[in-house]
Amino acid sequence: MKPFLSAGPLVLAFFVWFCLGASAERTEAQSTSIPAGATIPPWPKPAAQTVTPKAASARSKDIDVIHSPAAPGAFDVRVAGKLMALGQSGPMLGYVAGGQVRWFGLASATNAKRTLTA
Repeated sequence: MKPFLSAGPLVLAFFVWFCLGASAERTEAQSTSIPAGATIPPWPKPAAQTVTPKAASARSKDIDVIHSPAAPGAFDVRVAGKLMALGQSGPMLGYVAGGQVRWFGLASATNAKRTLTA
């Protein structure tokens, strides 16, 4: 497991990114109703990731966050070496197109290019 950054600079970088993004030009939110009868597919259960030497990690005292390069969102949180939380390595994105709810599995999109046209 290769340390990526300590938690302090990582939190500071996120805070700066968030503040700078908040001052960017505002756009109007669009409201789209979810069609009646729309269903949510079964969500994949989180699974522990295989830790590899290439896995990036952040550590602060006894807390380790280890991100697997295998999939977006695939990470483990360990406290004193004990697994305490898992990231969602099978996230899905839902959208409404043509009056129907559609779902796209982001885990299957690794290194793939998708084009969505309206």
